This record gives sequence, C-alpha cells and structure tokens, in this order.
Amino acid sequence: MPKTILGVSDSHGLVPGRTRPMCPFPQTAIYSGFGSINDANSFTCGGNLQAGVIIAGHVLAVLVAHGLAWRLYKQASRAALSQLPLTLLMIAYTIFGLWLLATPTAG
Repeated sequence: MPKTILGVSDSHGLVPGRTRPMCPFPQTAIYSGFGSINDANSFTCGGNLQAGVIIAGHVLAVLVAHGLAWRLYKQASRAALSQLPLTLLMIAYTIFGLWLLATPTAG
C-alpha cells in the first residue's frame, strides 16, 4: 500500500501540471519551504499540527481569561457568568479556524 498518491491537475486546472501528494487522513501535505509550490517533491505528508495549535491556543486563552475573572469577581457565579460571552466566541473562532483549515486552497 503506498504512503501517498500523486495528484496532478489537468489542463483545465488553475495551474496545469501542478502536482501534490495526496496524504492519508488525518495527515496533510505540508510545504517544506524549498522548491516550487507546484511540485509534489516540495511537500511532505505530516500530522495536522495547525489544528492542534488552533485548539491549544484557544483553550489557553479561555483558561487565562477564567483565571483573571476569578481574581476580579469574588463570587464564583459572577466569575463564571462573566466568561460566557468569551467562551462562546472562542468556540466560534475554533470552529471557524478548523473549517478554514479543512477548505481546499486554490492558489
């Protein structure tokens, strides 16, 4: 079983002849930073690091905000209630960021 499959755009694509490695889920093609972005040899299959960073960053932001709220409000119920809008916003940001990573890029 191959580790990757070579994907090639046809003559009707945005960049005819562009190649990319087609990686097994959940891996993604990651540009090495060297070589042509149209050549599959410039990419490797790797873990989805971006998704982990998005989730970890958003969880960290919520935890820091909760810690500050506990210092500001003496009542636990007021501290928790004050964080509801931020928590909902961070959930929305996380979903949007993961959706953005999952969308194919054309350029």
